[in-house]
Amino acid sequence: MKVKFKSKTIGPVFVIKKNQEIRYALLDVSKPTRFPPSEKPSQTLLASVGACFVKSIDNVAQKQELELEEFVIQVKGFSSIDMPIRIAKISVLISGGLFDNLGEKKLLLIEAKAICTVSNTLNCEIELDHD
Repeated sequence: MKVKFKSKTIGPVFVIKKNQEIRYALLDVSKPTRFPPSEKPSQTLLASVGACFVKSIDNVAQKQELELEEFVIQVKGFSSIDMPIRIAKISVLISGGLFDNLGEKKLLLIEAKAICTVSNTLNCEIELDHD
Protein backbone atom coordinates (compact mmCIF):
# COMPACT_ATOMS: atom_id res chain seq x y z
CA MET A 1 0.00 0.00 0.00
CA LYS A 2 1.42 3.33 -1.07
CA VAL A 3 0.81 6.30 1.20
CA LYS A 4 -0.01 9.59 -0.54
CA PHE A 5 -0.05 12.97 1.10
CA LYS A 6 -1.85 16.11 0.07
CA SER A 7 0.15 19.33 0.19
CA LYS A 8 -0.99 21.52 3.05
CA THR A 9 -0.71 25.31 3.31
CA ILE A 10 0.95 26.57 6.48
CA GLY A 11 0.20 30.14 7.45
CA PRO A 12 0.05 32.79 6.33
CA VAL A 13 2.21 34.66 8.79
CA PHE A 14 2.39 38.43 8.33
CA VAL A 15 5.48 40.44 9.20
CA ILE A 16 4.85 44.19 9.30
CA LYS A 17 7.57 46.84 9.05
CA LYS A 18 6.34 50.07 10.62
CA ASN A 19 8.29 52.96 12.14
CA GLN A 20 11.58 51.06 12.31
CA GLU A 21 9.89 48.19 14.18
CA ILE A 22 8.90 44.67 13.19
CA ARG A 23 5.48 43.33 14.18
CA TYR A 24 3.79 39.97 13.54
CA ALA A 25 0.24 38.83 12.85
CA LEU A 26 -1.49 35.58 11.96
CA LEU A 27 -4.96 36.59 10.85
CA ASP A 28 -5.62 40.25 11.51
CA VAL A 29 -2.87 42.53 10.20
CA SER A 30 -4.50 45.47 12.00
CA LYS A 31 -3.68 43.85 15.37
CA PRO A 32 0.02 42.97 15.20
CA THR A 33 2.09 41.83 18.17
CA ARG A 34 5.72 42.43 19.09
CA PHE A 35 6.51 38.73 19.16
CA PRO A 36 6.48 36.10 16.42
CA PRO A 37 3.91 33.31 16.65
CA SER A 38 5.14 30.45 18.81
CA GLU A 39 2.18 28.07 19.01
CA LYS A 40 3.47 26.05 16.04
CA PRO A 41 7.18 25.85 15.18
CA SER A 42 6.35 26.01 11.47
CA GLN A 43 4.72 29.43 12.00
CA THR A 44 7.78 30.62 13.92
CA LEU A 45 9.97 29.48 11.03
CA LEU A 46 7.83 31.40 8.53
CA ALA A 47 7.97 34.49 10.78
CA SER A 48 11.78 34.19 10.83
CA VAL A 49 11.88 34.14 7.04
CA GLY A 50 9.66 37.24 6.92
CA ALA A 51 11.68 39.10 9.56
CA CYS A 52 14.91 38.30 7.73
CA PHE A 53 13.46 39.76 4.53
CA VAL A 54 12.37 42.90 6.42
CA LYS A 55 15.91 43.40 7.73
CA SER A 56 17.47 42.58 4.36
CA ILE A 57 15.19 44.98 2.47
CA ASP A 58 15.96 47.69 5.06
CA ASN A 59 19.71 47.12 4.72
CA VAL A 60 19.61 47.33 0.92
CA ALA A 61 17.38 50.42 1.01
CA GLN A 62 19.73 52.18 3.46
CA LYS A 63 22.73 51.30 1.32
CA GLN A 64 20.97 52.75 -1.73
CA GLU A 65 19.73 55.75 0.31
CA LEU A 66 16.08 54.90 -0.37
CA GLU A 67 13.18 55.87 1.89
CA LEU A 68 10.67 53.07 2.45
CA GLU A 69 7.23 53.40 3.95
CA GLU A 70 5.40 50.77 5.97
CA PHE A 71 5.26 47.41 4.23
CA VAL A 72 3.84 43.97 4.95
CA ILE A 73 5.37 40.61 4.14
CA GLN A 74 3.03 37.63 3.88
CA VAL A 75 4.78 34.27 4.24
CA LYS A 76 3.15 30.92 3.46
CA GLY A 77 4.59 27.44 3.61
CA PHE A 78 3.55 24.46 1.53
CA SER A 79 4.14 20.96 2.87
CA SER A 80 5.73 18.19 0.88
CA ILE A 81 3.61 15.47 -0.69
CA ASP A 82 6.18 12.76 0.01
CA MET A 83 8.08 11.56 3.05
CA PRO A 84 9.56 12.93 5.16
CA ILE A 85 6.95 15.59 5.87
CA ARG A 86 8.59 18.98 5.55
CA ILE A 87 8.01 22.45 4.16
CA ALA A 88 8.78 22.00 0.47
CA LYS A 89 8.19 25.58 -0.62
CA ILE A 90 7.87 29.00 1.00
CA SER A 91 6.05 31.87 -0.68
CA VAL A 92 6.95 35.45 0.30
CA LEU A 93 4.71 38.30 -0.89
CA ILE A 94 5.72 41.88 -0.15
CA SER A 95 2.99 44.55 -0.21
CA GLY A 96 3.18 48.33 0.10
CA GLY A 97 6.05 50.51 1.23
CA LEU A 98 8.31 49.87 -1.72
CA PHE A 99 8.52 52.33 -4.57
CA ASP A 100 6.57 52.25 -7.83
CA ASN A 101 9.49 51.77 -10.22
CA LEU A 102 9.27 48.06 -11.08
CA GLY A 103 12.90 47.82 -12.20
CA GLU A 104 14.22 49.36 -8.98
CA LYS A 105 11.87 47.19 -6.93
CA LYS A 106 13.11 43.98 -8.59
CA LEU A 107 16.75 44.96 -8.12
CA LEU A 108 16.14 45.76 -4.45
CA LEU A 109 14.43 42.39 -3.90
CA ILE A 110 17.14 40.43 -5.73
CA GLU A 111 19.80 42.04 -3.55
CA ALA A 112 17.71 41.53 -0.39
CA LYS A 113 17.22 37.83 -1.23
CA ALA A 114 20.97 37.45 -1.70
CA ILE A 115 21.67 38.64 1.88
CA CYS A 116 18.71 37.02 3.66
CA THR A 117 20.55 34.52 5.83
CA VAL A 118 17.45 32.62 6.98
CA SER A 119 16.03 31.95 3.50
CA ASN A 120 19.49 31.14 2.14
CA THR A 121 19.95 28.56 4.90
CA LEU A 122 16.75 26.65 4.17
CA ASN A 123 16.77 23.66 1.83
CA CYS A 124 13.50 24.41 0.05
CA GLU A 125 12.36 26.62 -2.78
CA ILE A 126 11.78 30.24 -1.77
CA GLU A 127 9.42 32.07 -4.10
CA LEU A 128 9.71 35.85 -3.75
CA ASP A 129 7.14 38.22 -5.28
CA HIS A 130 5.72 41.73 -4.90
CA ASP A 131 2.54 43.54 -5.83
